[in-house]
Amino acid sequence: MYDLMRSFCPSIFSTTDPDLNKLRRRQLGNSYSLPSVRLYEDKVLKHGVLSLIKRWDTQIASPPNANSALVNFYYGFHGMAFDIIGVLGFGKSFEILTSGDSKIIDCISKSNMLSVVRSRLPFGIRLQRLFRDLYSSRQYLTNTVRNTIRRRKQENAEAAARSDSKHGNTNNDILQKFIDARDPLTGESLDTDSLESEAFVLLAGGTDTVSNTLSWAITCLLGCPEVYERLKRDIRTAFPDKSTVIRFDEAKAKLPYLTAVIHETMRLHPAVAGYIPRCVPEQGAHVLGGRYFLPKGTEIGISLFACNRNKAVWEHPTEFDPDRFMGPDAVNRFKDVLTFSSGVRICAGRFLAMAEMYTTLANLILRYDFEHPAGRETRLCNSVDIVRIGYNSVSISNPAELKLILSTHSFRKGPDYETVKFLPPSIFTTTDPELNKTRRRQLGNSYSLSSIRLYEDKILKHGVLSLMTSWDRCLESANSQKEALVNFYYSFHGMAFDIIGVLGFGKSFNILSTGDTTIIDLVRKTIVYGILNSVLPFSDYLVWILGDYIKARDELVKYSKETVYNRKLAARGMHIDILQRLVDAYDPLTKKTMDMDTLTTEVFFMLFASTDTTSNTLSWVVLHLLYNPEVYKRLKEDIRSAFPDKATVICYDMAKTRLPYLTAVIYESMRLHPAVSGYVPRRVPADGAHIMNGQYYIPPDATLCISLYACHRDKSVWVDSDKFDPERFMGPDADERIKDVLAFSSGVRICVGRFLALAEIYTTMANLILRYNFRLPDEAKAKYGSVDDIPSASLFTFTPRDPKTDCRIIISHAS
Repeated sequence: MYDLMRSFCPSIFSTTDPDLNKLRRRQLGNSYSLPSVRLYEDKVLKHGVLSLIKRWDTQIASPPNANSALVNFYYGFHGMAFDIIGVLGFGKSFEILTSGDSKIIDCISKSNMLSVVRSRLPFGIRLQRLFRDLYSSRQYLTNTVRNTIRRRKQENAEAAARSDSKHGNTNNDILQKFIDARDPLTGESLDTDSLESEAFVLLAGGTDTVSNTLSWAITCLLGCPEVYERLKRDIRTAFPDKSTVIRFDEAKAKLPYLTAVIHETMRLHPAVAGYIPRCVPEQGAHVLGGRYFLPKGTEIGISLFACNRNKAVWEHPTEFDPDRFMGPDAVNRFKDVLTFSSGVRICAGRFLAMAEMYTTLANLILRYDFEHPAGRETRLCNSVDIVRIGYNSVSISNPAELKLILSTHSFRKGPDYETVKFLPPSIFTTTDPELNKTRRRQLGNSYSLSSIRLYEDKILKHGVLSLMTSWDRCLESANSQKEALVNFYYSFHGMAFDIIGVLGFGKSFNILSTGDTTIIDLVRKTIVYGILNSVLPFSDYLVWILGDYIKARDELVKYSKETVYNRKLAARGMHIDILQRLVDAYDPLTKKTMDMDTLTTEVFFMLFASTDTTSNTLSWVVLHLLYNPEVYKRLKEDIRSAFPDKATVICYDMAKTRLPYLTAVIYESMRLHPAVSGYVPRRVPADGAHIMNGQYYIPPDATLCISLYACHRDKSVWVDSDKFDPERFMGPDADERIKDVLAFSSGVRICVGRFLALAEIYTTMANLILRYNFRLPDEAKAKYGSVDDIPSASLFTFTPRDPKTDCRIIISHAS
């Protein structure tokens, strides 16, 4: 990935070559050393916090302010960080704080976006016309870097040519140290290409990281008034003269609580929080105490956000508590905060970053009092009910808040649903509330509980009964062993598709009987296409890359259209299935029916919404039972006591009324592993929205991303929220508890096919456990301690990542 992000030759940051990294660190070590940072400090102060103070003083003195002003510290810190890098790395300040010209910041943002695009799309260089603005910004930065180095080298040459020594080189900055840098072992200097590369990295890597950390520090202080008051008291006691300019060494030596605040901020909000890739070496690697072996070439993504909140290391890890860095073991605690990385690739510029952070916070808090604007007071939300995940997106998980959002059409489905352009909007994809209401009136009868009861013979025949025939064949082929190894994940997927085939397409796909997974493969490719299209709306033009996926989509559309066409030609009254109900459907208010294109859309999306969701839910239920043997034992006893004749075919109503513990097991599994767990976007209405009891204001047209996985593990709602405990759904309040499980969504956009899904889940689990005994293969028992240890993935649905190995069980007939 680092290879793809480069604009110049490899730098100290982007190189993947260990020897080149060692060379660069020897050459550049003096440029970023603590003694060098002390030499730069006058410039850091002048163009950093003192320039920011001058700007804020001007704002306070300007009418109509009266000894106070409303300022945006985020933009203030960004301008300051760029001005500092300008004077140290480019020979002069960018003057953002004084002039307000943020062109260099805008170009860096676009250049960083281009790096991300090229790391995700290696062919992105072929799409320069589409990313013209990004490439233009990158070229502007490239020219700035090259002109700066050319100008400095010319100045040095002119100074050297003068005989008068007083005209010698007096530049004392990082740029000059780069030019003068030598490898102490070989004497090798940086050539022009390498100089340009390092200067570019300084601009991109030495700005946002510092300014964002400072912004988080102020945010955390405002959210914890007691911490802010203590820090303010400490600083103003140590430096009673408010005109004092506090330097880095003074702040570090005299303000230990400031050190604690900075490190606690960096722990909770590391500047680079998410994806730091490392490649496994040729010999592979054993990790986590030898529990896992990773083959060569595997990419390990390091998450500092998760690492810095590890419960095994940090007590109350989501709380902002600087006191954890006070006391005799503070130095050892600092070592657990990996914001600047660690080891051989530790951040070269960490001393410069720390100098900026210490001097900025110490001098600002010495001179100013901070408070939220009136009406916007808030405390930090330590339960992480809301997390910003993009420039215009936040993720929320608070259960009560989610129910309110889902209960109204005011929060429409997000713009991602609108990327499906090859078919008209369906009941699932439409973002139009009125169209959704119309579809629900038209389709309500197709998916109603009474209709599901009419379909149930087909659901049983092509579902669990067909699955049991398949498993019985496996047992028969096992001969005298009386046991067989089966993969329930693939069995459930084949079963779910066969059911939708017979109900929605007029005939079973016969996956369980023939093993032909063509339809599943087409659906998988179409899902991948849909996700890519939501990110890259021009996907249809990438035929040379995505041709196989586009072809799969077109085949499914064609098949859906032919299905509807053939059914319309068939005699009425011959079929009792969803397809016929769709063809016959009309709006009871307007009597309006669905045209050919609309019917095609609804049939098409039935393949996606009614297959993986059900089959993955069944897979998670089985996994929870296997890894919780006491629950499995009790459920088995309940089912076999209620239905002592193992030849009984248990239908949906029988299971639901006579097996309350099965209900508890199903809902507890859906709570911990909802079929759609992560990204459920909703659009904020035109007048914005105050959420979390008014704590947060979300602006118009922002995207609220609903995280059901986090919602279902909210500690304020669920005791021992990570524990698999079906008992929480037993007893007199069971029905109320079930309402807190939002696996089928809630409110005005609740899943229209939920009764079909539940019918499949209940009948499958009840009949399988009645007839078979399950056990894990011996090698699986030692592999994972719990279901949460099993690697999972969330593309469209939440699924085990490696079902081929992690979803195998040994079955035998119940005695």
